[in-house]
This record gives sequence, C-alpha cells and structure tokens, in this order.
Amino acid sequence: MKKIITTFTLICFVTFVNAQNFKALYEKILTFDTQEQYDEADKDILKAVDYLLTHEHNEKTENYKYALKSMIKWMDGTSKYAIIIGGKLAEDLSNKSLMLNMYMAGMAKYLLTERFENNRYVDIQAQKEKNFMERDAVREIQLNGAKIVLDYIENFAKIEPSKKIKKAIKAYKKDKLYSYMFD
Repeated sequence: MKKIITTFTLICFVTFVNAQNFKALYEKILTFDTQEQYDEADKDILKAVDYLLTHEHNEKTENYKYALKSMIKWMDGTSKYAIIIGGKLAEDLSNKSLMLNMYMAGMAKYLLTERFENNRYVDIQAQKEKNFMERDAVREIQLNGAKIVLDYIENFAKIEPSKKIKKAIKAYKKDKLYSYMFD
C-alpha cells in the first residue's frame, strides 16, 4: 500500500514540477552564503528532487541537469540535512553514478518531506556514543531514501537493475529492506 501511495504521489507532482525553471534556482543557490538562504530554498529543492525522481535518470534536458546541479549544490551548502553516502545500497549503486545521485535525491526527499509534512528535522547528532553509521537517525535516512530510490528504479528510471539492486528490490517488497541494508 505504501508503494502505491508513494508512486501515486510522485506521479501527481510530475505535471506541477515540469513547469519549474531549475536553471534560475541553480543560479540563485550559487549566491548563497548563509544557512537562512539555504532554508528559504528548501521548498524549491523539494520540487527539484521531485522532478528528478519522476524522470529518467539520464534525461538530457537542461531542466534535468539544473535540477540535479541545484540539489547537489544545496546538499553541499546546507547544514540542516545530512545526506549519507555509504552503506550497502550506496555500494550496490556505486557502479552507476547517476543512480547514486538518485539515492541522494531519495534521501533529500525524505528529509524535506519530514520537515514540511511532520515539522521535523532528522537529527544525526543524537546517539554520539554510537558509531556514526549505526545511529538510528542515519539508518532512518538511508532506509527511507532507499525506499524512494527503489520505487524510482522500478517506475521511472528505465534501466535494467543489477543483480544486487534486484536483491534490494526483492527485500523491499518482502518488507526486509532494513535487514538487507544493515545486517
């Protein structure tokens, strides 16, 4: 049921998001020098991420390119969100750098959705006594980003998943993605 809702939500955004001008967003982000400026762009970044997650991963349009560049530049500049590149799924996706970008987009979508729908920032600084990659918040971000990117791979990417990614999709469908990623 969650997968159907996620897919439906992504499809609903397609029409709205297609009208965005991500080149202007990217040029705006290049001028940022305060966290407040990044905060003000969060809703636009969510639109860029939604655009990325509803189009083929290798789309060669200017809008796609600038949506991706905007997301990456925002990730590099914001201090309120943590996009964690590491762990099993990141390794499984590492042979396709554009798919790794989509995993980052999935994590960004999760974090921004938490902010805007649940008024919550996911705090990775909690549990400092734990190894960073074993912290609950880090795993929460990676797991939920994985769910989003695996839905994307199945519904929008138009690629043949590798054997490792097929295993991840199978684990996700069986509600065993956490075990696949962290055990």
